[in-house]
Amino acid sequence: MAMHNVIVDTSYLLPLFGIDVKTKIKLEEILEEYGKVYYNPISLIEAKWVMYRIVKRGLISLKEARSDYREGLEALLRDRRFIQTQLTSPEVEGIADELEDMGLKDYFDRLIAATAIVNDFKFLTEDRELIRLLKDSNFKHVI
Repeated sequence: MAMHNVIVDTSYLLPLFGIDVKTKIKLEEILEEYGKVYYNPISLIEAKWVMYRIVKRGLISLKEARSDYREGLEALLRDRRFIQTQLTSPEVEGIADELEDMGLKDYFDRLIAATAIVNDFKFLTEDRELIRLLKDSNFKHVI
C-alpha cells in the first residue's frame, strides 16, 4: 500500500452519485492502492452541479438526480476510507489565486489542486489542462 496521501479530483467521486464517467483508473483501484482517499468538500458541490446539468439535458429526472445525490452523499460520508479536507483556508486561497493567474479558470479545480499543494498530497486528476499547468508550475505531486 502506498505511503503518500492522495486527494482525488471530483470525476473519481461521480460514480458514487450514479454518474457514469470514464476514467483511466477506478475509485476502487485508488482505494486499494492508498487505503484512503481525501477529497475537498467542493467536490460535493461540483457533483451536484454536474447532476443538474444531466437533468437539464433530459437524461435523468430531477427527482431521480436528487435521490441519487443523497444516496451517494450518504455512502461517501459513511465510508471511513474517504476523508474530507477543510474546504478552504487563506493558504489554499492564496495558491488558488496563483493558479488562476496562471490561467486555470475553474474554481473547483483550483481549490482541489491548491488543497493538494498545501497539504503535500498526491493529486489524482485526468484533466489534461490541469495536469499540464501544474507540471509547468513545478508541482511535482500530480499523478
